[in-house]
Amino acid sequence: PGAVVVGPGLDSADKPARKLCLCAIRKVKHPLLLDGGALFFVATKDGRKLLRKRASKKRVTVLTPHAGEAARLAKPVGVSLDNIYEAAAALAKAYRAIVVLKGPETIISDGKRTEIFSHGTPALAKAGTGDVLSGVIGGLLAQGVQPFEGLLLGVALHAEAAKIAEQELTAVSVCAEDVLDALPLAIRLFLQRATEDKKEADR
Repeated sequence: PGAVVVGPGLDSADKPARKLCLCAIRKVKHPLLLDGGALFFVATKDGRKLLRKRASKKRVTVLTPHAGEAARLAKPVGVSLDNIYEAAAALAKAYRAIVVLKGPETIISDGKRTEIFSHGTPALAKAGTGDVLSGVIGGLLAQGVQPFEGLLLGVALHAEAAKIAEQELTAVSVCAEDVLDALPLAIRLFLQRATEDKKEADR
C-alpha cells in the first residue's frame, strides 16, 4: 500500500512545480491525489494526456477541486457547472479520475457512481481545510482502503473533526489546524460507532 498527495501549497506559476506535478502523474504507481496548485497543471493539454495514459494503466487518480478550481478544470473539456452533481461525474469522465467536488455539499464521483455528502459545516469554509482533507484521504489510501470508499470515509471524518472543533471554538474561530487537531477524536468516535453497529447487528 501507499499513496501520494501533490498540490497543496504549489504555485501555479512555478515551473519546477509544474514539472513535479506532471512527473508524478506519469510515474507514481500508487493512488495519486492532486489538489491545489496541481489542478492548474492537470487542466493543461499535457496534464490531460498524462492522465489518459495513467488511466490506461489502471492507476488511481483523485482530484479534489473547490468550485473555483472546478471551473478551471471544466473550461478546457467543455463541462458545464450549472448542475454540480452532473458536473462532478462529467469531470471524472473527462479527466479519468475520481473527483471530490468540495462545497456546501461535497460530491464524490468516478463518472459511474456519484455520492453526495451534505453533513459538512461552515467551519470548513476556511483556508487550508482542503489541504487537511487531502491529507486525510491520502492517509486512508496509503493504508490500502479502496479508493471510492476511502474518499467517502475521508470526507466524513474531515466533517466530523470540523464539527468537534466547532463545538469548542465556534465556526467563526475554527481554522485548519483545529480541524487537524480534532481528527484523532473524530476517528475514535467513528470506531466506537462501528463497534456499536456491529454489536447491534449481531443481536
